[in-house]
Amino acid sequence: MAFPTFASGDVLNASDMNAVGWWLVSDTTFTATNTVNVSSCFSSSYANYRLVFTVTAQSNPEIIGMRMRSGSTNNTAASYDACGIEYQTGSAAIAALGAMAQTSWRISFNGTGYLSSIIDITNPQVTAYTGFINKTTWTNGTTSIVANETSGFYRATTSFDGISLGIYGNAAYTMTGRLRIYGYRGT
Repeated sequence: MAFPTFASGDVLNASDMNAVGWWLVSDTTFTATNTVNVSSCFSSSYANYRLVFTVTAQSNPEIIGMRMRSGSTNNTAASYDACGIEYQTGSAAIAALGAMAQTSWRISFNGTGYLSSIIDITNPQVTAYTGFINKTTWTNGTTSIVANETSGFYRATTSFDGISLGIYGNAAYTMTGRLRIYGYRGT
């Protein structure tokens, strides 16, 4: 299939627009904040979403977590279940990650360097389990690259319209970066 190309002033044909796979629904940059909250980004327009989350600076090494939101409120119920693995350059060890009945999903530990995450969210608006699949890579400077893969469910039939990513373990720590949220077309 040919990839549609658009120029300024073009008439946008429905057949071309329907070929676009992802639609940007939110683009948030943040500077020296503890938590990034995005409300009203999930709707019945899309069943599934992709988050592209980057941290370019973090004040202190700590775990970054993710919570679902309803309205302007983060859901902190102990219904977040996840499992996964973590591995790094220069080490043959693979660590198991995850736990049941947590108050957030663990996205990744981050040092004070760069972090990049691709996170898929399934069914956040539906009154059913909400799922996530996460792939994250971070660096602590020049000594190593660490990667982790986690996935899980929010174990309740709650409808959500927003997302939060934050350093929930220490309110004094901050991060700087960008969070882009895309809706999957045709889902």
